Amino acid sequence: MLFAQQKRLRMGLLLLMCLFLLSSTLTAAAELRVGVFGQDPPMSFVDEEGHLVGFDIDIANALCKAAGFECVLEQTDWSALLSGLVERRLDVVVASVAVTDARRERVAFTRPYHHSIARFVAPSGTSATISPAALAGKRIGVWRDTTFDQYLQDLYGEQSQIIRYSTQPGALLDLLIGRVDIVLADQATLEATFLNTDYGVDFTLLGPPIDAPRWLGYGSAVAVGKENEGLRRLFDRAVADIQANGVFQRIHRKWLGEDAKAINTR
Repeated sequence: MLFAQQKRLRMGLLLLMCLFLLSSTLTAAAELRVGVFGQDPPMSFVDEEGHLVGFDIDIANALCKAAGFECVLEQTDWSALLSGLVERRLDVVVASVAVTDARRERVAFTRPYHHSIARFVAPSGTSATISPAALAGKRIGVWRDTTFDQYLQDLYGEQSQIIRYSTQPGALLDLLIGRVDIVLADQATLEATFLNTDYGVDFTLLGPPIDAPRWLGYGSAVAVGKENEGLRRLFDRAVADIQANGVFQRIHRKWLGEDAKAINTR
């Protein structure tokens, strides 16, 4: 009888091992649905040939390769990215999503792969003083439902008019034509797509760099569903791998044109 029990136990363990190996094989070969935004140059956008390109696109592809997944990048509205994870329409989101306490209640995050600094931008000659009192009555443009939006609402909302846009380029377009007085946005994006172009010659950054984790979060990370801890761990390791082997630095220099070490994740 003891022999029979031992035999059943060995067979059970063998079955569990087979299921584990099969599961690992399927996981490694699975095709993941990766949510990206695609309207935030140079982070992610559609080029003239209709291809998704940009910093986050290259990061997503590098992470999928490092984690051993075939990935399909799905361009998704900003407001639907995290809900796509919650509703399981997406498996992963790579869209420079800042890690905040509020977002942690909805989804899980890997370690950060990027850190953003916010800046105000306005026409040259605008008073350099930045404070709620100095911007009282001003029209401030911002990308809707972002950490920048929440920062403005809490600190400037009572005295200034906050005008929200579905994309950051939309806010900058209205700044260019005078529909808003000033815009708050990511500094690297402002420099790469606006200030360092012909459109931005008459505009300048105002005030000190803004790095306020209470509002702006703790760096940008890969987001996954809270129920999928295994996938989160795989991508967390992939983030560490591409930072260690130089892939992240090459992608950073390609799209943001500055030393990745200067703003590396914390």
